[in-house]
Amino acid sequence: MTVFEWHARGIERAATLLGFYVSTTAPERLTWRPQADPASSAHSVLDLAEECVHASLLFAAVLRGEPAPALVSSREGAPFGGDAEAARRHLEASGKELADAVRGMDEAALERVYVLPLGSVPGVVVLDIALSHLQYHAGQVNYIQTLYGDTQFRRPGG
Repeated sequence: MTVFEWHARGIERAATLLGFYVSTTAPERLTWRPQADPASSAHSVLDLAEECVHASLLFAAVLRGEPAPALVSSREGAPFGGDAEAARRHLEASGKELADAVRGMDEAALERVYVLPLGSVPGVVVLDIALSHLQYHAGQVNYIQTLYGDTQFRRPGG
């Protein structure tokens, strides 16, 4: 197995896991934005899913040498029409697209410099950010579930 295949599998697993956590969120809490005070700018579970879909598509395009797509937000309405299953499908599809872009990389791509909205970074950093971004937001979804009282431990398949 190559490092690219290994990393691609990690991305697909992280996207699937995040989609699973989104789908196990109570329907009435999918668009809930926890706020400790009025100045808070917390994101909802579906906001987080939307961000991850867009980021994965951006990373995939950049790794393929394509222009980065514009990141859009539906902060005015519910992302994915408020549908957790639609969010899950989009997370998995964008995760697969990113994973396929990673599989298409070669050793030289690890040192090649890529331009991201946050600046220019080598390919190895793009890979790190792409995977950790999905994992980070999966943890946020779990924490949001805890905030509204759901303390059940869940993993896909059991």
